[in-house]
This record gives sequence, C-alpha cells and structure tokens, in this order.
Amino acid sequence: MKPGESIFFFMIGFLLLLIIVLIGFLLRKRRKVFIGFTVIVLISFISFYFYYPTLKKNTHAKRYEQIVEYLKDEYPNRKFSVIPEVYEEGYSVGQFDVNDVSSPNIGVTLRVNNGGQVVQTGSWSKYEDLAQDELYRSLESDYYLSYNLDQQIKDISKVDEIIEGSLTIFALDIDGNPALALYDYTKAGYSLLSFVEGEKGHFISRENKDVLYIHVDKDFQEDYILVPIEGGEKLRVDVQGKKGRLIAKSLK
Repeated sequence: MKPGESIFFFMIGFLLLLIIVLIGFLLRKRRKVFIGFTVIVLISFISFYFYYPTLKKNTHAKRYEQIVEYLKDEYPNRKFSVIPEVYEEGYSVGQFDVNDVSSPNIGVTLRVNNGGQVVQTGSWSKYEDLAQDELYRSLESDYYLSYNLDQQIKDISKVDEIIEGSLTIFALDIDGNPALALYDYTKAGYSLLSFVEGEKGHFISRENKDVLYIHVDKDFQEDYILVPIEGGEKLRVDVQGKKGRLIAKSLK
C-alpha cells in the first residue's frame, strides 16, 4: 500500500474513532446500542480495508477498457501499446503508459479520471543511459519534451559517425533531411554541443576546434561544394564519393 493510501486509512480510522467516542457519550445510557453500532463500524472499516486492493484492481480494469476505447475512437488507424493492463504497484489506478507500436521508445502517460475523461499527465522516453555511439538517439526525446499522440514522430537514423575522445559527431538522416549533431561525452554524462538540420539534396556543416564537419546529402548533384567558414571565407571541398557520409576537414 502506498504511503498516501496508508495516511488515507489512518485519517479515516482516526475520524471513526472520534465518531465512536462521540456516539458513546450520547448513548452512554444505552450500552447495547452503542456496542452494536461500534461493531458494525469496525466490521465495515476492516472489510473495506481488505477489499481496497480488489477495488483498485477492478477500477483499473474498467479504466483500461475506457482508455482502449478512447484510443480506438480518436486514432482508428493506429495501434497502441497500453500498460499496465492489470493494476501494478508503482502505478496509480487508471494511469497508463501509452505509445504507438511503431515508436516503442517514446510515449505519453494518460489517466482516466473518476468522470471517465482521459487526460495526459506527461510524456516519456527510454533514452536515458546511452552508449557514446548512440547519443544521437537523445534527439528524439529532445524533440518531444512535450510530446502528445497527435504529433508525428520524426524518423532519425545514423548515417555516419566520428568519435575523437569525448567529442562525438554524427551525420544523421531526419525524415530524409541531412543533419549534424556534435556531442561532448564523458562518464559523468553528455551534452549536445551543436545541432543543425538541412534540406534534402543539400549539404550542412559545423566547425569545432579548427575542424570543419560536413554532411552532404546523398542526392546532392554537384561534385564540389563551397562551404562558408568563420571569417567570411568559403572553402572549396571535393565531395566525389563522399556523399551521404561524414566529412572532416582540418582548417589549420
């Protein structure tokens, strides 16, 4: 039983004790009636206490049916995972983690209240403890800090990578568009240093410590590019055979 529920029963018990004391005072000359009243109150309280876990399970099961029907009505062409179907400790009654089956790593927390209304209480993602070569996956949760089921989840995939000590650079494909993400990674954690998303058929670049990182879309038509660099100059780079890959160019 959760601490809040224990407090709830303690308060009810304390209130019933006060009522019993008050009734005892009022019925001090009718002892049998008082004893009968006290027995009924105690039996009712104890019965409710032991029935409470079953009540939670039954209520949760009913609200599970309600959330499933809600999702079918609101999103008839999509399939969802809804957990827990059966009430589990650690969850609130009528609270569910929901995600589209096509995107198992990000979803929402929905709650069915006493009136049968469905409300979103939060969003979640499973990208917490990432290896260095998987840091780009954090972009999905960064995109959806306030995610809801009406949003279309972007398709983020890794095209290429360069790892140089704590510096990690990813060339990405985001819904068909080229992107670059630079991270600083240590055992204590990681941070996103820079991120840029371009357009299909174009190229993008980022500078970091005298190195120019370039991601040329695989559908780019030219064999050379002119990349703007700090100072207002443009650097000519041969990209033949390098399209769709991560290019690192020293500026020293």
